[in-house]
Amino acid sequence: MAESKVEPEVVEQLLSRLSHASEQIADAVEKQTEQFDRQVKELVDHSEETTRRLIEGIDKEIRAQIAGLRRQIVEAERGIERARKAVAKKVPAKKKAAAKKAPAKKKAGAKKAPAKKKAAAKKAPVKKAATRRAPAKKKAPAKKTAARR
Repeated sequence: MAESKVEPEVVEQLLSRLSHASEQIADAVEKQTEQFDRQVKELVDHSEETTRRLIEGIDKEIRAQIAGLRRQIVEAERGIERARKAVAKKVPAKKKAAAKKAPAKKKAGAKKAPAKKKAAAKKAPVKKAATRRAPAKKKAPAKKTAARR
């Protein structure tokens, strides 16, 4: 084998070039890293701003809906109160009218009471027969539906 001598000047030039190239690569990597960090920061900032605006919009909408529900509840309570007052006005009027009419019926009906009792006694069996017929009517449609199948 033949020995090849490498001259020190060539080695130094090669090392100098490699050193210079590695510095350039390191600088380029550092610049790219800084650029990447800036882009990530911009994306995060943009995302935070978008999220903040979205939350504000949702918060505003929820508050508006709650306010609307509160108004509806107040309106419903007022309507209930008006209905109670209207019923309260009508109920005493009916009680007073019933109290006035009841004594008049008792006085007029006292003489005719025996006649009504006889009529009521005669009518009672008719009512029982009518109640017996009702279940028979209910059974008949059941047979018809069974026949249809």
